[in-house]
Amino acid sequence: VYKRQGLPNAPASKAVGKRWTRNSAHKELHELHPTQDGLPYPLLLAASLEPATRNGSYHVEADPFVFSPLYCGRFSREGSDDQNQPIPSKQVSFRVNPLFPSVSLADAVTLSGAAVTPLMTGNRWLSIILDFFNTGIGQRLRRVDRTDLRLERQSSGPLVIAILACLLVLLVAKYVVGFGWVMTGLSVVTTLLLSYCLMGRIGSAGLIRSLFAPRTGQSYESGRDIEAERSFYVADGGYCDYLGVSELLRRRCELIVVSDAGANIGSDPLGTLARMCKNASHEEGIRFFDLDHEAPIDFGRLEVNDQRLVHQPYLCMRIRYPEPDRKEGLLFYCQMSITESDPIEIKHIRNLFPSFPDEPTVNQFYTEQQ
Repeated sequence: VYKRQGLPNAPASKAVGKRWTRNSAHKELHELHPTQDGLPYPLLLAASLEPATRNGSYHVEADPFVFSPLYCGRFSREGSDDQNQPIPSKQVSFRVNPLFPSVSLADAVTLSGAAVTPLMTGNRWLSIILDFFNTGIGQRLRRVDRTDLRLERQSSGPLVIAILACLLVLLVAKYVVGFGWVMTGLSVVTTLLLSYCLMGRIGSAGLIRSLFAPRTGQSYESGRDIEAERSFYVADGGYCDYLGVSELLRRRCELIVVSDAGANIGSDPLGTLARMCKNASHEEGIRFFDLDHEAPIDFGRLEVNDQRLVHQPYLCMRIRYPEPDRKEGLLFYCQMSITESDPIEIKHIRNLFPSFPDEPTVNQFYTEQQ
C-alpha cells in the first residue's frame, strides 16, 4: 500500500512528456496513451500463481502475467501452439463489481514487485496459515464484464452460514467436548474467520479454496487458459522470470537492456542469468552468441573473485531467433558489482558496508549514512 500510494510522488512519474505527469500513476491502465507523446510503451511483468498437483505432487505453477495499457494477461506468440489470449486492460479489476475502477499504473507497478505471498512456500498448510493472517502483498485480480453496469446486491447468505457454523462449534466445544469459555471463544472466532474467508468476504478466498483443492491437469509448460478464467492471483514477476526478459524475447525485440540488481554471490552465482538463457532456449528456441564469434558467451568475466570484485560488470551478446528470416538482436546485460577500476568513493562504501552492493532484500532498515 505504501509503495502504491508513494508512486505518484516519485521522480519517474513526472519525468518527460506533456502527459506523463504525477497523475499518470493514478490513471487506469487503459487510459494511458504514452506513444502519442513519443514515450515508451510500458510492459510490466508479474506472475499468475496457482496451486496445482502434478502426478500426485503438490506445487505452485507460475505463468507470466503482463500489464500494458491495451491488454493484460499471458500473451501468445503468433503461430505458436499456446492459445492463451490476453484480456483488455479495462476488464481487469480488484472487484467483480463493474462500477469498480480497473487496474491503475500504480497498481500494476506494485503487483509486479509483490514478492511476499502465501504461495512463496511449497508447503500447502503453511500457505493456508500465511493467507489466513493476510501475510502477503500479492492480490487476486478479476475479469469484469463492464457491459452490465448494474450494481449487484450484496448477499447476506455467507454471513448467515458463518453464524450457523459458529453456533454449531459453540455447542460441540462447550457441551460435547467440555472446553472452557476461553477455548470455546477461540474456537468460535476461528470458525467465524475461516468460514467467512472461504465464502469470499475477507482474505484471498479463491486462494484458500485452491489450496484445499489444487487444480490438476496441464503442466507448467503448457500454461493455463487465462481467457477462460475469471480471476488470477498475481504477484512478483520474479516467480517466473526474475530479469523480465521473456516477454521481450517473445516479441522478438532487436535491442534489449537488462539490469540485474540481484546478488550474484553465494552457492548460485549467475544463476538468474543462466536460467534466463535456459528458458529462452527451451521455450522459444533462442540462442545467445558472442558478438564476434560463433561461440557460447564467456560468462567468466562476470564471476566474483576472492576480493568480491569482477573483471567487468556487463556483457553484450547476440540474440539468434529461431526464424530464419528474423534479424539478429542485441542483449546488453549489466549487474550490480564492483570492479578494480571503480572510483575510490565506490570502494569506500564497500569499506564502510562490506555487504555493498549485495545487501539482502530483508534489510529494510538502512541507516542515514547508507
